[in-house]
Amino acid sequence: MDVLIALGTSVAYIYSVVVVFAPQFLPVGIDERGVYFEVSAVVIAFVLMGKYMEEIIKQRSSAAVRCRPKGVGRSCAWARPAVPARAAVHSTPVFTGGNRRS
Repeated sequence: MDVLIALGTSVAYIYSVVVVFAPQFLPVGIDERGVYFEVSAVVIAFVLMGKYMEEIIKQRSSAAVRCRPKGVGRSCAWARPAVPARAAVHSTPVFTGGNRRS
């Protein structure tokens, strides 16, 4: 995916440079020429922002998983309609495929 994005944005940037500095080499008319400097910059910015957000989410979720075995949350709470309950984690019922296991 990164190779495709790099290739696409590079081609857009190089085409824009050719349009600005050497337009006589292009077979299209002057009205049909466009520059794509901002498009390539915005695509790269979005990709970098997405990677940054993904890394932050990974760090936060792994930190939450690391806290769990240390004894944090030895019990859990759930609320059924009008019957709140609290139980130790090892005795919490597990529902799998419609079957109830304890």
